[in-house]
Amino acid sequence: MKVKGLQTYQYESDLLTVVIKKGETKELPPHIAYVLERNEVVEIPRVSSAAMRKYVMTERSQPGLQELPTNIYELVAHSIATEKEEKEQGRLRQATMELLYVRLEKIHKHLNQPKSIKAYMQPKEAEFYVKLSSLVEDIGRSLFEGDAWQ
Repeated sequence: MKVKGLQTYQYESDLLTVVIKKGETKELPPHIAYVLERNEVVEIPRVSSAAMRKYVMTERSQPGLQELPTNIYELVAHSIATEKEEKEQGRLRQATMELLYVRLEKIHKHLNQPKSIKAYMQPKEAEFYVKLSSLVEDIGRSLFEGDAWQ
């Protein structure tokens, strides 16, 4: 998740090293970004409903999956959680669900051609793809008793 440093910060341990300078933009794992934002070390960018509607329009107008910001769904969830205006929260939820439905429909259509869409899948979409593929294979095996499906 991309964050912007609000202050210079450094943390080092055997398992983790985090270094960010004030004004620097850096990619951090979401769970670390959330903790650092709560402590006013970094700022996580917010996503507006207008930006999400633009993503929906672009996604609808193009045949394949379109590139989205990394961890867009996590950014949206964070934006909703930190948005004070209820109407904007609702618009953001609605636009995000619309985007998700359009993208999942494309993933479903390209189930037999994973290479054509995998490049722009978000992590949650890839999870959906794997589960859907597995379900389709299971149904096929049960229909043909395993042997004919291979």
